[in-house]
Amino acid sequence: MPTIFDAIVDLKTKAKNRRDLERYDRAAAFVQEAIVLANKELATPEFRAKMASELADCYGLLGGIERRSALVASASEEHVADHLRRSVKAYDEAWRYESGDFGVSSSYGMVNRLVTRVLADPNALIEGYVTDLGEGIEPVAVPVELEEARKKIESSKRAESDYWAAADLALVQLLLGKGNPAGLYSKYIEKSPPDYAYNSVLDVLRPLSDRDLAIKSDLQDAVKLLSERLARLQSAISG
Repeated sequence: MPTIFDAIVDLKTKAKNRRDLERYDRAAAFVQEAIVLANKELATPEFRAKMASELADCYGLLGGIERRSALVASASEEHVADHLRRSVKAYDEAWRYESGDFGVSSSYGMVNRLVTRVLADPNALIEGYVTDLGEGIEPVAVPVELEEARKKIESSKRAESDYWAAADLALVQLLLGKGNPAGLYSKYIEKSPPDYAYNSVLDVLRPLSDRDLAIKSDLQDAVKLLSERLARLQSAISG
C-alpha cells in the first residue's frame, strides 16, 4: 500500500514533468498538493525530520518553477515581477526549514532566496542597500546575507564532498565578487558532476548574466566556462 511519502514523491515527479514541459501553473499545483500532505504529518514526532526535509524540497521545487515561469521570454513585466515574488516566497519557506531545528541539511533555499532577489531587484547587490519586494516578503540586505551563506556553507564542510554545495559556494562567492569564475568553480568541476547538474547550475547563472549587474562579465565568463565543460562531458558520453 502506498505511503504518504510515496504520494509526495509522485506529486513532485508530476510537478517536475510539467515544469519540463513548461506547464508551470500545473506544476506549481502538484507541488502545492505535496506541501499539504507533508504539512499534515509534520507534527507527527516520528515523521517530523523527514517531512521537514520534504517541505524544504517542495518549497525549493516551487521556487524554481515560479522562477522559470517568471523568465519566459514573452512574459510581461507584471508577470515577471509577480512570479519572481512568488519564487522568493517559496525559497524563503525552503530556507525556514533548512535553518530551523528540523535537521535539514541543505543550502538550496538559503542561496536561491538571495539569487531570486537579485533577479527581482537590480540594486540588490549594492552594499548597504536593502531589497524590499513588498507583499509581506522579508526585506533583506543581500550582500550581508550572501556573506552569511558563504560562512555557513564553508563551515559545514559539505562543499568538500558535495558538488551541489560546491556549486552554491562558488555562486555565492561570485555574487560577492570574491575571485574569478575559473578559480571559484574549480572545486565543483573537480567533483565530476553529471550533465544534469551542469544544466541546473547554468539555469541559475544564465538569467543572472543577462542582468545589468556590476559582476556581469564574471557571470558571463562563468556561463562560458561551465557551458564548455558541459559540452565536453556530453561529447565524451556520446562518443
